[in-house]
Amino acid sequence: MDKCVRSHSPEGLVGLNTLLQKAETMSTAALLNKYGTSFMAALDCQATVKKNVNVLQHIMRQLKAALKSADQIELQDMMNRYAKTLVPLVVPLSLVNHYACKYDVPSLKTQIYLKPHPLELMLRNHV
Repeated sequence: MDKCVRSHSPEGLVGLNTLLQKAETMSTAALLNKYGTSFMAALDCQATVKKNVNVLQHIMRQLKAALKSADQIELQDMMNRYAKTLVPLVVPLSLVNHYACKYDVPSLKTQIYLKPHPLELMLRNHV
């Protein structure tokens, strides 16, 4: 979930993490209320190409140890193409999903950012 929040508001993610660090000093009700409000405020911010590139860079760091050199180059190339708006976000996300499965990276395989909706609602490309 952190990658979804980061794509909308990196500052909001920092605020949520800070709030969680203070969790023991708050009542459960107060924590839930403050977290819910802060979470929704973070998601209310517009996701942008620049913010998505930042998320992709974080993901790249998580994958770097597992990826072969050629795979790193391919992923970086797709990220650069996305940054220049030459390809849609689904292109580098599909590649990351592929590598997360291929190299069995559990922390990425469960990321909502990489699979934001059911396959039935995914963009369909027809030739």
